[in-house]
Amino acid sequence: MKEIIEIEKMEILAFHGCYDAEKKVGNKFEIYLEVVCDATKSADSDNVEDTVSYLDLYATIRREMAITANILESVAKRVLVAIRQEHPSIESAKIKISKMNPPLGGDIERVSVTMML
Repeated sequence: MKEIIEIEKMEILAFHGCYDAEKKVGNKFEIYLEVVCDATKSADSDNVEDTVSYLDLYATIRREMAITANILESVAKRVLVAIRQEHPSIESAKIKISKMNPPLGGDIERVSVTMML
């Protein structure tokens, strides 16, 4: 039995971007994460120790988002690699990181990068 664990609309203030001002002032980022894993044991045991805890996933995302990067692709890859290392039972994962109100000189709600493993 497979399960999909999702974290939706996670908002974090982080300091990613190519401009110095972005690294000093920061910006709001919205993250969506989806992981697929086997739920056979956890569904029967009703024990969080038998599944991938979304609290642990949240902590991994926060930790990796705190490391400044120039581009979102670098951040997305770092998050996915960390999640895979910390939770080898995850079969696949997808992350979408959106920079809200990017400083592009126009009225833009967000720019996003989606990466999968």
